[in-house]
Amino acid sequence: MHNRHIKLIVALLIGIMPTSKLRVFLYRTLFGYKISRSHIGWATILLVDDAEIVECSIGRKNKFIGPMRLRIKEGSHIGTKNSFNCGWWTKEEQFKSANYDSLVKIPASDQAEF
Repeated sequence: MHNRHIKLIVALLIGIMPTSKLRVFLYRTLFGYKISRSHIGWATILLVDDAEIVECSIGRKNKFIGPMRLRIKEGSHIGTKNSFNCGWWTKEEQFKSANYDSLVKIPASDQAEF
């Protein structure tokens, strides 16, 4: 749990960096996220297990937090102040048999699947 708190602090600091390019660089370098040709808005927090973000725009003050995999495809646009959360409790030993598939997939806007 201590490690998760440190990662949260780092994600908060990345979120307030002055440019999207710097935020993208730091998320790639420090968290290993696969981010290409995308814009990440100011104060957006990405704290997930794995992220693949391709040719999209994420607005300001969004939160992606939890033990989840994140896939955002080409042409997607996420506005401001959205929150995507997955409870950390899903990783607890007592819930392992439930096999939660914590995947957030946002397809390109012309391929919306809901």
